[in-house]
Amino acid sequence: MKFGVILFFFIIGAVAPAFGDIVPLNPYSTYYATNGTLQVGSTALAITPVEALSGSTSSKATGFLFLYDNKVYLITNRHVIKSEATNEEPAFEAEYIKLILHNNPTDVSSISIYTQNLHSPDSGKQLWLEHPILKKELDLVAIPVFDEENTGEFLISAFSSDNFITKEDVVYVGEDVIIIGYPLGLYDQHYNLPLFREGMIASFYPIPFNQEPIFYVDARLHRGMSGSPVILKPGRARSTIRAGTDTGTVGKIYLLGVNSRRDDRANRDPKIDEPLGLNAIIYGELIQEIVSGGE
Repeated sequence: MKFGVILFFFIIGAVAPAFGDIVPLNPYSTYYATNGTLQVGSTALAITPVEALSGSTSSKATGFLFLYDNKVYLITNRHVIKSEATNEEPAFEAEYIKLILHNNPTDVSSISIYTQNLHSPDSGKQLWLEHPILKKELDLVAIPVFDEENTGEFLISAFSSDNFITKEDVVYVGEDVIIIGYPLGLYDQHYNLPLFREGMIASFYPIPFNQEPIFYVDARLHRGMSGSPVILKPGRARSTIRAGTDTGTVGKIYLLGVNSRRDDRANRDPKIDEPLGLNAIIYGELIQEIVSGGE
């Protein structure tokens, strides 16, 4: 496999592929088995803790891997690696990121640290990709990973455009979603496995809320889950409309978007009103626009 990276992708009912095989991600019914009886859904191999560092300052969040045109990208929020100064916080721009990835198909506790510079050593130019039109106004970046300098081998899975909702698929307000990540940095550090939180679609999908490319999810999320993938809860048929008839698909992982922020109201009185518990989710299709350069 190019650059020494082991890509594992899973399909329903399939035997785990040999090293280097690439097939569409579908981790719902097929499991990555280790340590005899331990089984881990392959979705976990696509998610990673992200630590963005600049000197002694760091930012910790969630990221996930995305495959496009035979290249692998880390997807996370822009504010994780770069943020402008505010009244409360100074400006921050990370020099590099650290990811924690699996490296052994027979031992899920075997992990390696992967580091990636965020600027060119020659020109100092940023290496991450932003949206070709929205630029820094969109809180989403794609960072190319596993370059030629990397000599390690990692066992990963990855999302792709095959996991996006299509125009024929129907997503309803009130549907259950799963948000995967590392709330307040909590996760299974021995096996390097994230936590799964449950939420509900709270605004009309796929309408941009107040003309911003987001929808809302009602969920109890915390710091550390910036950059978390938001997927439809697996387990039932997906309603689709094709040629005037309803059909369905079962078991496919649908990537709806990327968690960006918790929203609140300035007029909320903490003595009277509880926090809204609403989280702004960037539409996942914008990932494709970033990695393709708007093509």
